Amino acid sequence: MEFDFLNYIQQNALILIPVLYIIGIFISKAEDVDNKHIPIILLFISIVFSLGYLGISFNSVIQGVLIAGVTVLSHQIVKQHNSKDNNATNIENDKDLKNENDNIKNKSN
Repeated sequence: MEFDFLNYIQQNALILIPVLYIIGIFISKAEDVDNKHIPIILLFISIVFSLGYLGISFNSVIQGVLIAGVTVLSHQIVKQHNSKDNNATNIENDKDLKNENDNIKNKSN
């Protein structure tokens, strides 16, 4: 089953996705904002931007919700991908460290 979010978002609203992504990065750098609140903040900003950019209508609100969803989903995909790379690196570093410790123990015996 294939589900393509971009079929449901208007072409002229796609520019809001990277805009919200960048805003989310700036919000996450702020020490006053807890990370669990960022998706709700981005949802509100997305709806406001969609209403301003696409006009005041129910469709604009729906577009804002979809845009916020794609933005948060893309951030989570990037975050998970990076953490998987970091975990693989950490596992390799742990193996190297264990091998070095074993070599030191064997030389001292």
